[in-house]
Amino acid sequence: MKTVFKDYNGVDWNALVTVGAIDRVLEGTNGEVNIYEIGAEGSTLFQRLMTEPQLLVRTLFIILEDQAKEKNISAQDFAKSLGGETLGDAIDALVEGIIGFFPKEAVRKKLRLVTTSMEELQDKIHDRADQMFGIAMEKVQKRTLEQFDESCTSLLESLESNPSDEPSESSSGCQTVGNVSNGQELQKSSA
Repeated sequence: MKTVFKDYNGVDWNALVTVGAIDRVLEGTNGEVNIYEIGAEGSTLFQRLMTEPQLLVRTLFIILEDQAKEKNISAQDFAKSLGGETLGDAIDALVEGIIGFFPKEAVRKKLRLVTTSMEELQDKIHDRADQMFGIAMEKVQKRTLEQFDESCTSLLESLESNPSDEPSESSSGCQTVGNVSNGQELQKSSA
């Protein structure tokens, strides 16, 4: 059970969950976070702690309050010291601390299953988001190239119909362009 993590500043914290810590969290969150009920049927608190960084950091700071006092670190400074990988490490440590708190193996097993399920879901969501981002970027690139080709084609047609005209400033982006539709290279006269 790994309940120790480091923040951005390299400070070690131990998210060991005790009865006293749970009582402080219950009081400090005005009853919003009741870790005693985290394993209860239908409880979404575990998922909320894993997906709501502000709630997690607030809860975690209350658990770590004695350590923070010893280190002279305020709640704001603590929050500023977490993000990215350090926030992920803090989440893992808190989850381990909560799971380790419960004396019954059945509850710990259930919480581990919830944790695994949430991690798998988050991985699937990230994979799907990456996939959708890739599709969106392909569409943006295709449309941008189409618009660029249209602009350059219009410029060339304008120059061919009026050879004495100088290119306009709006055409300054078309210096050498590979035409996507027919593979011909288009060139603009340099001004």
